Amino acid sequence: MKAKKQQKKTGRVMTTKINPKILAGIGGGVLLAVLILLAGVLIKRSSDKNVRIAFFSLSQENVELIKASFPVEDNINLEYTVLDENNLKTDSLHKKYDLLFTWKGQITDNIEENCVEFPSSVFENVPQPLKSSKCVPLLFDSCELAYNKNVAVKNGGNLPVNLSEFTSFLEKSKKYVVSPLVLNGSDDKILLAFIGNLIEKTAGVDGYNDLIKALREGADFNSVLDKKLGKTDVSLKSTLNLLSEWSEKGLIFKGWYNIQEADLTYFAQDKQTAAFFTFLSTHRTYPWKVMNEYESYLLPPKEGLKKTSVIAPELCAVRFSKNSNALRYLKLLTERQTQEKLSDESKLAPVHSRARAYDQQADDVRFWVSGNEFGALPDLYNACFQLDSKKAAEFAQKIREFLVR
Repeated sequence: MKAKKQQKKTGRVMTTKINPKILAGIGGGVLLAVLILLAGVLIKRSSDKNVRIAFFSLSQENVELIKASFPVEDNINLEYTVLDENNLKTDSLHKKYDLLFTWKGQITDNIEENCVEFPSSVFENVPQPLKSSKCVPLLFDSCELAYNKNVAVKNGGNLPVNLSEFTSFLEKSKKYVVSPLVLNGSDDKILLAFIGNLIEKTAGVDGYNDLIKALREGADFNSVLDKKLGKTDVSLKSTLNLLSEWSEKGLIFKGWYNIQEADLTYFAQDKQTAAFFTFLSTHRTYPWKVMNEYESYLLPPKEGLKKTSVIAPELCAVRFSKNSNALRYLKLLTERQTQEKLSDESKLAPVHSRARAYDQQADDVRFWVSGNEFGALPDLYNACFQLDSKKAAEFAQKIREFLVR
């Protein structure tokens, strides 16, 4: 009898009634949470309709090229702002814009802490050495030497692969041309890029970065002149002395640092130089018939120098918000078809690893920067003087004054 009672008690199902008020409260809370979430989504979508895009330090042609790459959509409002030194405030960019397009260098390093990382999907077709979570490369310019093909053939047919061979090439070329090496050094950016390239090819990546660091920290010409760069004896002074020696030996045009673009045009068109230094973007301004007589290559490094890279200005994008449409538009610029269009229109090198480049020169630049473990380095102007062109002009003038001595 007792066992039966216990069995009956054990088999009884226990139920508890829920207070209707509590149930209603829980339901109301869930509904409120859903409404808040829905409101947040709607507000996000509404705010994402406005995409605020800024440009800094780009040519008008490149600005218009990027604008033309974005589709016109009725529900998206694209707000464009072109910035310059007078209206640029780096500490507030992240509060005003979703995307910034510029040349990688001083500005991108200064604002990096305020930039939002890109998802890895953006870099799917970007070569490994060029990947950076907060900066998306789009196009590459480059610092190049344009070699006179005819003179190269007369000198044996091979382009120099190190600095000793380069000086030998210039020496042999003296009997064929007015000046073996020329550049329009009156242009501050060209002059600074040439000096920077020569330092990078003799002091290596570390030496070049040492110079950039010193100049960014405010060192003036005299302060940085004797500074040893990297683990070498190379300095700005030794580099300028080397160029003075080249001038005395007739390897480079005397007074090259004051040559105007029109003078360089004469040398190039009349084939009166064995090689001239310029940017790929400047190279594009010369007629095809002229440039077809030249082979574009890099300034060769000093023998035995292992840590050397490629100085190639990088047109890039950074973002300051998680605006979904801004990211969608940026991704469009990294797609193969758009990359090919950007390369065709700008005549610069695409970043996409499989995109067709404008021509062999653009394809070479992509190969050089993607195949180097250090990627691409900014030219000296973009690395140190991007935010103050007046300082760039003053520094370049000090270089000219030193060379006149």
